[in-house]
Amino acid sequence: MPLYRRALESRERVLGKEHPQTLSSVNNLALCLYALGDAAAALPLLRRALDSSEQVLGKEHPDTLDSVNNLAGCLRSLGDAAEALPLYRRAADGFDRLFGPDHPSARTVRANCDQLEYEVAGQTTRQTPRRRAKWDRGQNPNGGVVRVRLRPPTLNSQNDAEARSRWGEGRAEIS
Repeated sequence: MPLYRRALESRERVLGKEHPQTLSSVNNLALCLYALGDAAAALPLLRRALDSSEQVLGKEHPDTLDSVNNLAGCLRSLGDAAEALPLYRRAADGFDRLFGPDHPSARTVRANCDQLEYEVAGQTTRQTPRRRAKWDRGQNPNGGVVRVRLRPPTLNSQNDAEARSRWGEGRAEIS
C-alpha cells in the first residue's frame, strides 16, 4: 500500500489532482484498501475518483463507469444497499449502451446489480410475497432476466430436497 500512496502523491504533484492517470491512482489506492478489508477508508477515495472522473472524463466514459461500479461495491460491503443499487444500475446500463450486453464488463456489472437486487428482494420477502414469487419463477421484478441465481441462505427440513434439486449444492448458476 505504501507504493500506491507514493504513486498517488507523485501523480498529484506532477500531473495534477484531476488528471486521468491521477484518478487511476486514486482508484488503485482505494481498491487496495478495500481488498485489505478497510472499506470505510476506501469510500472517500472512491467518491473522489467518481466525482473527478465525471467532471474530467464525462458520465458515460468507461473509466467513470468503472468508478461507479467500484463505489457501488464498497457501499454494498458497508451495508448500504439503498445507495449501492442505483449506482450498480447506472454502471450496468452505461456499459450496456457503450459495449452491448454481451461485453465482459457489461456482464460483470449486470451480475453485480442482479445479485444485489436478489439479495434486497430476499430481505423483503415477508413484505412483498409477489415480488419474491417473481424471483422464484426466474424473473427479475425490476425488469430483465435474472442472470445470477444463488441458493437461498437458509433451508429447513421440509423444503430441503426441493431446494437442493432447484438450487444445487450452493453453487452460483449463471444463466
